[in-house]
Amino acid sequence: PRKQVIPLSDAISDRNIHWMFAQTWNVSRFESLFTYRVDHNESWQYYSHPDHVPVFADEIVATEKQIAICGNDTECLYDLSITNSTIFALETMQFGQTNNQNVKLLNNFPPKMSGSSTFIVAIQQVSNYNFTVEDTDDNITVGVVGGIPYDATLVDSKGAYIFSWTIPKVDNISLAFYATDSLNATSILSVQLQICACSNGGNCTLIGLSNSDAQSVVMNCDCPKAYDGSFCEKDRNGCLEASCFTDVQCYDVPAPGVGITCGPCPIGYLGDGNNCADINECSINNSTCQQVCTNTPGSYMCSCQVGYTMASNGMCTDIDECMGVNECQQTCINTAGSYYCNCVTGFQLDSNGHRCTVTHACPMGNNCSDICVLVNNTNTCFCSPGFALGADNKTCNDINECDQSPCDQLCRNTIGSFRCSCAAGFQLNADQRSCDDIDECKDASLNDIVLCLTSFECFNTKGSYLCTCPPGYQNRTGLCQANVPPEIKGSKTAFIVKVGEPSAYQFSVIDDRDSYDVGVVGGIPSGSNLTNDQGIYIFTWILQQIQNISLTFYAVDSLNATAQLSIPVLICACQNGGNCTLNGLIDVGIKSVVMMCECSKAYDGTFCEKDRNGCLEASCYTAGIQCYDVPAPGVGITCGPCPVGYSGDGRVCTDLNECSIGTSGCSQLCSNTNGSYLCSCNTGYKLASDNYTCGDIDECVLGTSGCTAFCNNTVGSYTCSACNIGYSFSSNNQTCIDINECSLGTNNCTQLCKNTVGSYTCSCNTGYTLAADN
Repeated sequence: PRKQVIPLSDAISDRNIHWMFAQTWNVSRFESLFTYRVDHNESWQYYSHPDHVPVFADEIVATEKQIAICGNDTECLYDLSITNSTIFALETMQFGQTNNQNVKLLNNFPPKMSGSSTFIVAIQQVSNYNFTVEDTDDNITVGVVGGIPYDATLVDSKGAYIFSWTIPKVDNISLAFYATDSLNATSILSVQLQICACSNGGNCTLIGLSNSDAQSVVMNCDCPKAYDGSFCEKDRNGCLEASCFTDVQCYDVPAPGVGITCGPCPIGYLGDGNNCADINECSINNSTCQQVCTNTPGSYMCSCQVGYTMASNGMCTDIDECMGVNECQQTCINTAGSYYCNCVTGFQLDSNGHRCTVTHACPMGNNCSDICVLVNNTNTCFCSPGFALGADNKTCNDINECDQSPCDQLCRNTIGSFRCSCAAGFQLNADQRSCDDIDECKDASLNDIVLCLTSFECFNTKGSYLCTCPPGYQNRTGLCQANVPPEIKGSKTAFIVKVGEPSAYQFSVIDDRDSYDVGVVGGIPSGSNLTNDQGIYIFTWILQQIQNISLTFYAVDSLNATAQLSIPVLICACQNGGNCTLNGLIDVGIKSVVMMCECSKAYDGTFCEKDRNGCLEASCYTAGIQCYDVPAPGVGITCGPCPVGYSGDGRVCTDLNECSIGTSGCSQLCSNTNGSYLCSCNTGYKLASDNYTCGDIDECVLGTSGCTAFCNNTVGSYTCSACNIGYSFSSNNQTCIDINECSLGTNNCTQLCKNTVGSYTCSCNTGYTLAADN
C-alpha cells in the first residue's frame, strides 16, 4: 500500500506476514476515510489500538498437557494456549471437525449406476440383469432394495454387477438396486420387471398392455395355433372353431397338432365325419329288402311286389287271393304272387280268365233268379260274380266283398262287386286292388315344390314326403335358416374375484328357437358353481389362491353352433382391509390380472400382509436409540430411552444442562456440552486428575510468576517483591505483566520496534541495517 515490499527472507513467520507487514496498512486519523458517530463517542482513536499485539499460531509452543487435550489440532492448541480454557479449546476442535465433515459431505456425490430400465424375466428360467456402479469411494455397498429375493444372486465383477434370478411363478413384485458410499450417499436404480410366463413356444409381447409403465407387468402371449390360455398352457379346443356333420362327435387334435377329427358318420351316411353323404342302400344292394327297396335320408324302406305282403320279420309272403274276394266267378286256384280262375261243369272260362259262360242252359220257365244250368239233366241255379246263392238254392244275394279285405287299403262295396281306393300319398295299381307309394319329390304337381325349392330339400316317405333342411341349417318358422349360435351377454366387463371369499358373475343366454348347453371352456374350475334360472346364469367362485387363469363361458346348440364370452379375471388378494385398485390396468384383455393393493398405514407388502415397519419412515433422536414399530393395526413408532445427558421420550431428546441443575460435580467452573459437561478452574488453579476438583497452582515453584526476587505463593495467585526487567506490577501489585516497550516509547530503537515477552527487539526499514548496538 505504501510502495513497500516484504522481502522473501522476512516472510518466515506469520508475525512478519500478518502483523509487521500488515502494519504498513495503518492509516492515521488524517488518512481515514471512515466517518464516525460522534454521538456514540466514536473516533479514529476509538478503533485504533496500536498497543494490541496478537499472538500467532507458529509462535505457540504447546505443552505435553495441551497436546494430550488437543492432539495435533492447531486451532485447539492455539485457543488453549491463549485462553487456558479447555472447554473453549475443545469446542473449537469440535466445530472444526464438524465443519470439515460438512464440507466432505457437500463435496461428495452418490455413486453412478447404469443399467437398462427393463428386465425381462422368464418363469422358472435363470434370467440375468447387468448394471454398473462407478464412484471415487472404494467402500461401496451395493444390494437390492428390500433384500435379495429368494433364488436370486448378485455378483460383483469390479464394478460390473450381474443379478441372476429364477422366478418360480407370476407375482406382483418390484425390483430396485441401490449403491451407498461410506458417507451414506445413495443412488437407486429402479427396473421394470417384464415377466414372461408364456409356455409351449408362445411369444411374449407388450402389445395391448395399457399398464406398461407399472413396476412389474405380465407380458401378453402370442400363442401357436395349437395352444390357448393366458400363458399358452392349454390345448386349444379346435371344436370351438370348427364343427363336424350333424350329430357327429367332434374331437380336438391334441397339441402340438391343430384342427379336429370327427367321429364316424351316422348310420346311413358315408364320409369322414366332417362331410357326410346319404348312402343309397337300394342302389348298392346294401339293404335287407327281399323285393322292393325305397331309399330315405340315412336309411331305406322295404316293400313287396303285387301279390305279396310283408310279414313281421320283414319278409314278403304270398297273398292267397283265393282266400278272400277275388275276380273268379266260380273256382279260384292260388299261385305264387297271383292266382287263376276255373269253372264248374256246365260252364266254360271266358277269354278274360275270370268269368264263366253257360254251356248247357236250362229251358225257359225254371225257378232260378239268376243263372240256370243243366247239370246231369237237372236244373241247377248259379249266381253272377258278386252274388251268392241263398238257402233256397234259387235266389241270389249280394256279397259284401269288403268284409273279406280284398283291397290293399280302402274298400267300398257295390251291388255285385266292390271298388278299391288308396289313401292320400298312394295310387291304385292296374290290378285295381293294390296301392303303391307316390314319389311326390319326382312329381312337382304332387308336392309343394315351391316351398321345398326355396330352401328345403325334398325326401320321399311312404305315403308322403318331407321338406328337410340341408346340413348346417334348421327349420325356423317355415324357412331353412343357417344355424345362429345362442346370444350370450355378461353383466360386467370384468369379474373381480377376492381370494378366499365367494365371488359371483352373472350372464344371460338367449336362444328361443333351440336347445343349448352352457358351461366353462376347460371345465368348471375347482371351488366354483354354475346355476341357471331361466336363462340367467350365476357363476360363483371361491378362489383359494392366486392363479394364472382365464375364464370363458360358452353356449352351444344342438347343431354345435357356439357362442363364447371371455371375461377378464381381476384377482383381489388384498388383506387386512387393503383396497384393490386397477392402478391403470383398464384394458387387460382376456387374461387374469392381480390387482394392486392400497394398504392402510399399519400394513405393507404386496397384499398388505405385513406389518408396516414404522422405523423405516420415522426415526428416533439418534441412530443409537433403539426404534420399535407399533404392532399393527397400530401405527407409528416408540423409542428407547434418550442417551445419558439427555431427557425426553426417545424421539425428541433435550440436552440436560448439568451445570444449571447442579448435577455436574465441578468444584469451580462448569461448561455444558451436548449430552455432557466439562469442568474447569479459575485463574491460578488447575484441574485435578478426577476432572472435577481444582487445586492451587504454585506459580513460584513452576517459575511462571515473573518475580525477580522473592515470590510468595497464595491460593489462586502469588505476590512478588519485585518484577524482572521488562515486567511491571499489575494493578493488584501482585502479579507481573510484560511491558510493551515499543508502544510506551521506552525502547532505544531508531526505526522499527518488536515487543517480546520481557523485552523487545529492534529492526530497520528497507534500505537500512541494524548497528552493532542492536
